[in-house]
Amino acid sequence: MILIPGNSRGSYRKESTVVRHIVDEIEALCGDSLSLSDLETRELARAVELYLDEYESVECVDAGYLVMLASQALKSIGQENAGRRLYIFGSGMVKPAEWVITGEHQLWILDLKQITLGDRAPLELLFFNSLVMILDAMADVWDDSAGSGGLGLRHVCRSIEGLLDIGRRSRRARMLSDEIIDICRIKLDKLKSERGWERAPDVINLDQ
Repeated sequence: MILIPGNSRGSYRKESTVVRHIVDEIEALCGDSLSLSDLETRELARAVELYLDEYESVECVDAGYLVMLASQALKSIGQENAGRRLYIFGSGMVKPAEWVITGEHQLWILDLKQITLGDRAPLELLFFNSLVMILDAMADVWDDSAGSGGLGLRHVCRSIEGLLDIGRRSRRARMLSDEIIDICRIKLDKLKSERGWERAPDVINLDQ
């Protein structure tokens, strides 16, 4: 939790903990996808803080909620890629593994549970579109290794249950699980060609 300074409007030009946290997260996570100056980034962070002051009657705020607000603010000013990247890394949807199982290179874990929606809409289409966008947004994590390393998929079974409201042992669930793995492999192979990697990252179902 991050403390919101009292009467932040009165100290708007004084950089608060909220502003520093947002700026630090944007600078650390957005990389080359961000096309804002340092001053513009700080002004965006202050706008988020002002929103909290105007509309949220709380004394402290969850760091994940700040990331979500900052991500939406970036998207609202045309920084779609930066906003998406901030959210997927800042929310913990994507993070490096604490162990190495792909040789000397890093395994990055994608938590599929966080992109599973709750209502019975055209969920599979939305899910797969989101999955492809996430892989696009995180692709540069494999640039330094020329594609070596891996993508670990967590909560595959739970995501399928949320998508289809079916048991994970059903034939349809097994088919969808295979389809998720295949789509990731196809997308990473396409990124290999686009980014000039020597190989495509391995895709590992961490549920198995």
